[in-house]
Amino acid sequence: MRRAAAGGDGPLRYPPDLIRRIRGAHTDVRMTFRGPEDGPQVLLVPGLGATRRIFEINDRQTLPDLLLERGFRVLAVEFRTHWRDRHQSLASLMEVLHAATADLGPLDLVGHSLGGMLALGLAAEGLPIQRIVTMGSGLDYRGGPSTFAPALGLIPFARRAGLTRGLPVKRAARTLAALGGGPTLLGRRDQFHPGNTSLHSQRRAYGEAIGDIPLPLLLDLGGLFSDPGLLLPDGRSLRDASAQLPQPVLAIGGRHDRQCPVAAVEHLADLVPDGRALIVGDDAVGYGHIDMLTAAHAVHAVFATAADFLLLRSPGATA
Repeated sequence: MRRAAAGGDGPLRYPPDLIRRIRGAHTDVRMTFRGPEDGPQVLLVPGLGATRRIFEINDRQTLPDLLLERGFRVLAVEFRTHWRDRHQSLASLMEVLHAATADLGPLDLVGHSLGGMLALGLAAEGLPIQRIVTMGSGLDYRGGPSTFAPALGLIPFARRAGLTRGLPVKRAARTLAALGGGPTLLGRRDQFHPGNTSLHSQRRAYGEAIGDIPLPLLLDLGGLFSDPGLLLPDGRSLRDASAQLPQPVLAIGGRHDRQCPVAAVEHLADLVPDGRALIVGDDAVGYGHIDMLTAAHAVHAVFATAADFLLLRSPGATA
């Protein structure tokens, strides 16, 4: 197997050898496959308003390339969302993701932000999931401040005003990134801690890895701030279901994440029977919401730690 060169710019070191497209009732998904067919499978699930490209942006080495070096078969999904769609909810994402993975056999899951919540949902639905890594994810955001809360708080007023559409951020982000202003104008402080991710990678993230956000999905995420929380397609509470999961879960959080509070990450780790938390960042190196994927320091602090965790197949195994 060829060794991946360091760095996340330019063409992929391991181009996809298979691409699948799965149509759901309201949401379609595109899945790419890279790496050895006989390697352990790990599925990368992006967060709200992000594409799979968010995993492929890092000046030093990307998460997929590090996993490929460790011998994994790396799969990544991308949801085809549109801000005008009135039916693209959390349930629709869960349903198409379930359909896309049902015939793949044993999987490890790595999810960022909303992707981590979807990973927990797949495990709760009984798929053969082995280990889960979440990054910047939680199931109860009431334990700490979050810049996500004010935005969700405006949605009920928008609905009463007759607005039925979500956020058309994809085109705006790409346009502003091309002009050099994307990271400044589109919530830079909510995603990146100053000085960790390079400005070059920030602009790439806004220009290449941003998707639209449908309103029904935003409404569903209001459950992060209330009871019973996010709901699975069958109506069960994801919080309650996660408290019964047998899979080991590593919940990674950024100490300076303004979107997913540290308290939410620690709550998730405490909720899952075999859960553990890793909080990265200190006064010298800060981690915001996306820094966990794009910062050069994340290669060792986040990626390598996640890979080591996934490779622990049994209590006596070593990475």
